Amino acid sequence: MQNIPNVVVIAGGQGTGKSSVLEAIAYFKENLGPYYSTWADPSVVNVNAPFAEITIKFEVYPEEKEYLQKVHNRSLSVSELSGSIRIGKNGNIIQQNRPDELYLLLRSYDERKSFPGVGVFEYLNPLRVMRKKSITTISIGGFSDPEEKRRRIVYAEGKFEMTKDYIAQLAMKDLQKIDFIVKNEKRKVGVEDVGDSLEPIKKIFAQLLPPKKLAYVDFSSSPLKIIVSTPNGEIDVDNLSSGEKEILFVFTELLKLNLKNSIILFDEPDLHLNQEVERKIVEQLKSLGPNNQFWIATHSFGIMDSVDYDQLFRLDNYSGSNQITRVFDDREKYGTFKAVAGDVGIITLGERIVFLEGTEEADKFILDTLFNEYEGKITFVSSGPVSNIMGVSQKILELLGTSTKFNFFFAIRDRDF
Repeated sequence: MQNIPNVVVIAGGQGTGKSSVLEAIAYFKENLGPYYSTWADPSVVNVNAPFAEITIKFEVYPEEKEYLQKVHNRSLSVSELSGSIRIGKNGNIIQQNRPDELYLLLRSYDERKSFPGVGVFEYLNPLRVMRKKSITTISIGGFSDPEEKRRRIVYAEGKFEMTKDYIAQLAMKDLQKIDFIVKNEKRKVGVEDVGDSLEPIKKIFAQLLPPKKLAYVDFSSSPLKIIVSTPNGEIDVDNLSSGEKEILFVFTELLKLNLKNSIILFDEPDLHLNQEVERKIVEQLKSLGPNNQFWIATHSFGIMDSVDYDQLFRLDNYSGSNQITRVFDDREKYGTFKAVAGDVGIITLGERIVFLEGTEEADKFILDTLFNEYEGKITFVSSGPVSNIMGVSQKILELLGTSTKFNFFFAIRDRDF
């Protein structure tokens, strides 16, 4: 891949290797510059291959150069660093090539307290677990960096085990500020006077899951409760749906990292979510901080439809050539397809896209049934009634005369047209 944007949405059929792309990046990072420990997994090597190779080039930001100079006394004149690893059948690294500066940047984490412009890695694999948890005591001292680093890359099962604690900790610190002012300045103040540390989390939660709102932490109960207000009354976060917990816990963890110049690998963010929420996910991710890059593997039409033409990639089964390519090579073709088909994600479903006249699904159902064995090869799309076809016919003709790197376009019209 070349000229990679700050948002990379990877689509494709089952088993094409979407998750493998994200896992390869995480594997590379944790073996060349580990947060916690190196990562050995034999499954990363194809069963028919003697080894696997991963080569990645990274952009280095000015703040990261400053960090290298001031902390490690290394002056970096270039703006890119690259490295490679070769992985043996047993999952161990048998060969690696990387400059020391890349190693230092990949493993940096604690240093962000003094150098917030040094980027971090976060890997959200699809094995995310948000278990119910009872909290009876709160530690104000924070969490140790070794534990935090352990949760960033390979520790998927326990990634969110302390998320509720973190939310409660933020609320407790606000109460301590209020208590200090009341005792020392002899005046009454509220959360609005000291600043609500939960506000960034509340804002994203409200934007993605209206009309529900993250309300407050109830310290009067034991175990404590993190309260969400709903049209039907207040509930504890443990009683949210799986998708709602996903939103709260994932974005809380990402906000905690104060992301800047960072790389976030997000596998199937659409788990448990409806399409209305899926369409908002990317925009909320982009709002988390400047110069971050998001790698997203998904089947969601909502997510595919929410990104620009140069951010959508399709991954095909390996056939001796590059598996991953941009779906659209220009914005005009992207807009034309969207006007005709509605969801741009449809283009990832088949090599041949056939537009049908009519709003009813009968023709599409019949053709899908007749050509069932060509699933993944041919996709039928309802384009609307004759009046609509007349309106978009020119756009269809524009598509019929072109193709993308993956698709050819066709149309079936009634004889009375």
